[in-house]
Amino acid sequence: MIVCLSLTQGVRSYWRQAALVLVLCLVGVRPLAAAPLPRPLIKNSAYGRPNVVLLWAEGLTYGDLPPYGATNRQMPHWQQLAREGVRFDCAYGGGPHPQLSVRLLLAGQEEQTPASSGPSLLPSRKETPALPELLREQGYVTGTLGWWPPGESWPPLKHGFEEWLGSFDRAEAQQVYPQYLHRNAIRHEFNPPATPQRFAAPQLMVTAMTNFVRTSRLYPFYLQMIYPSPPTNASRQEWLERLDRDLGLLLATLRQYRVETQTVVIAGGLTPSREGREAPSTLRSPAGLLRCTTNAVYEGDLRIPLLMRWPEKLKAGVTNTHPLTLPDLHATLAAWGDVSLPEEARTLSQADWLVRGNTNHLQARGCWLNPNNGAAALRDGPWKLVRPHPQAPWELYHLEKDPAERENLVGRLPEELKRMQALWEKRRAAKAP
Repeated sequence: MIVCLSLTQGVRSYWRQAALVLVLCLVGVRPLAAAPLPRPLIKNSAYGRPNVVLLWAEGLTYGDLPPYGATNRQMPHWQQLAREGVRFDCAYGGGPHPQLSVRLLLAGQEEQTPASSGPSLLPSRKETPALPELLREQGYVTGTLGWWPPGESWPPLKHGFEEWLGSFDRAEAQQVYPQYLHRNAIRHEFNPPATPQRFAAPQLMVTAMTNFVRTSRLYPFYLQMIYPSPPTNASRQEWLERLDRDLGLLLATLRQYRVETQTVVIAGGLTPSREGREAPSTLRSPAGLLRCTTNAVYEGDLRIPLLMRWPEKLKAGVTNTHPLTLPDLHATLAAWGDVSLPEEARTLSQADWLVRGNTNHLQARGCWLNPNNGAAALRDGPWKLVRPHPQAPWELYHLEKDPAERENLVGRLPEELKRMQALWEKRRAAKAP
């Protein structure tokens, strides 16, 4: 039996409703929903096995969000999320390439080794399953909506997602009325040329989101939504308003179906700036002005705004200044989902730190390699090692004293430089195939 996407109250015409239902039925589209499959018996865990919902926006910056000090716009639902949750002031993405950020989160890799000089070609998949696949084994329902930056070489259904509605192509995902959208493994024509009826992708996405929560609420679920950057600077304000509306609808839906307190909501920037856009010289952040370059390994190239809410588990209105990388987030969500991880990955988890304040093993560390130009960076505690390109000499910074990376300490601290270089070589050797 085919179950069709229902339309929300915003659709004005009965005939428009009927037309959309007919189109979706003809192409065999059903809502993102919990498949009627046997699932492992849900058991209690140390953290209560929460639902997880992630909202990622490419190119979202500190300057866009009132919780980070933006005063030129109103985003009430992002402000609400900050009041009711945790604001991370030192969260790290994967640099300017959104596909790498998604891989860092889902695969839990601490670095990316380029398979070629092109940023669109990704490394081959490692033996460790992606986070959605690990969560599915624990009984989670998994889905993703919107743009899929890793592309067809790393399709979502091959890496643990049961449901997908969206596009591989950024330009297509930016369109309000795209001609085609993928529904799981099939590419459907939603808006044929020269047809009077047009169906807006943003409406389809929020309908699919509410359907997913409604039909999956009896199971633990993992849902992520990925938004590409706006097509032009002129449309940025409208794009930000959509992000706020969608977040508000998400929070209202969780409350409506009484899963609000059991759900971790994470919202933030997928990359500091859109891939290919010329980077500014500095980025204003809670830590002050951060250095930016097109090499994409300085703090302004890597840090992203990030908010997290888990009612009754995480303290509300908290500012967290401890570094959080996407592999850290991978390990943290896996721990909350009761997934067994290898020892190396468990040490990345901040689950105890965020819920219980246990910092016994917590370390500030991260490793980045830009596949486009070979630029590299390594963080270990307060120290950061940077190489702007493969032929350049290493640079050394103390981020707690110098977050703007203005004072290169290579000449003053040769022993610390040697230690960091040895750590880099050890990391690289461990990651070599």
